[in-house]
Amino acid sequence: MAKGKKEDKEDPPEEEEGEEEDEGEGEMQDDDEAFEPGGSDDGEDEPKKKRGRDKDEEEEEEEEEDYGEEEPLPTKKMKAKKLTMTLVRVGGESLGIAMADNQVTAVHKGQLGAKEGLKIGDIITEVNGKDTHIESFGSLLPKDKTKPIKIKVTRMVEVDEAAEEAARKERAAKKAKREAEAAAAAAEAEAAEEEEEKEEKEEEKEGGGD
Repeated sequence: MAKGKKEDKEDPPEEEEGEEEDEGEGEMQDDDEAFEPGGSDDGEDEPKKKRGRDKDEEEEEEEEEDYGEEEPLPTKKMKAKKLTMTLVRVGGESLGIAMADNQVTAVHKGQLGAKEGLKIGDIITEVNGKDTHIESFGSLLPKDKTKPIKIKVTRMVEVDEAAEEAARKERAAKKAKREAEAAAAAAEAEAAEEEEEKEEKEEEKEGGGD
């Protein structure tokens, strides 16, 4: 009898094992419920966020379409203006200009170059009748600083299109007037010749009748 009791104590009852398994299954059920699809708020917010992004992209595209292409900046029309100047150095004064490749790069205020009207960007093409493309400006200056320096200058100036158009119309009107006057004078001369010829014929006719 003692031996039978000892065996009962060593082997755990079957009912206790069943209870432990049930508890484990219950825990797994709880975990499954926690991760059930559609159970979290984040999943519901994802479609809303996507719709929001799509709307923002559409608005950006509309804004880009409204701007369109940028208009190019208007370009200034320039032309070369020819000038002639005479520089006279009184008492051997400086010209008051700086040069680089026959182009004026600086004009000092109050000095000879500024007084005569030289400007930055002017290109001196001739000094006392000699071409600066053959010899440099500095080498063509007379050693005697009392002698006048006659220069030819090319200056790029902005075209006043309205003034240019007005001048063109004025030239065209003057030309048309000259042509009209010439045509009138030619017609008058032709009429005078015809009248003279007619008178001569009449005189000849009268003379023949006598």
